[in-house]
Order: sequence, then structure tokens, then C-alpha cells
Amino acid sequence: MGTVFGGVGLKFAEHLLGKNKAKIDVATQMRDEMRIEIKELQKRVDELEETNDKWRARAWKAEEELAIRNALIASHGCMAGGVDFTNRQN
Repeated sequence: MGTVFGGVGLKFAEHLLGKNKAKIDVATQMRDEMRIEIKELQKRVDELEETNDKWRARAWKAEEELAIRNALIASHGCMAGGVDFTNRQN
């Protein structure tokens, strides 16, 4: 009689452990998928940061060129005493 109950108890314990193992396997799989997704997202963030840095450098270069042009125009007196185009008469 003890052998029958012992066998049933063993099967029941195996059943519970099997469910627990399945839960652990699902959790592990989910963590692995999340790690992959995080790596892909980090790669995309790195690409976007690189693109942003390129555009930022272009903007600074354009701003510097504009400042140089304005300084040259101001130093040659082109803006002072120039023609007023706001009140032209035809």
C-alpha cells in the first residue's frame, strides 16, 4: 500500500516540478527575447545618435560660415549706408 501511495506521490511531485520547470523555461525564453530586443534597440539608438551628431556638426559649420560672412560684410561697410530696398518706388 505504501508503495502505491509512494509512487503516486512521486508522480505528483514530478508533475509539480514539471510545471515549475515549464514556467522557468518560459521566463528564460522571455528574458532572452527581451535581451535581444534591448540590444537591437540600443543599436538603433547608437545609429540615431551618430546621425544626430552629423547633423549637429553641419549646423555648427553653417552657423560659423554665416558668422564669418556677416563679419566680412560688416568689415567692408557693405551694410552701412547701403541702398534701402524697403521703400523702393517704380
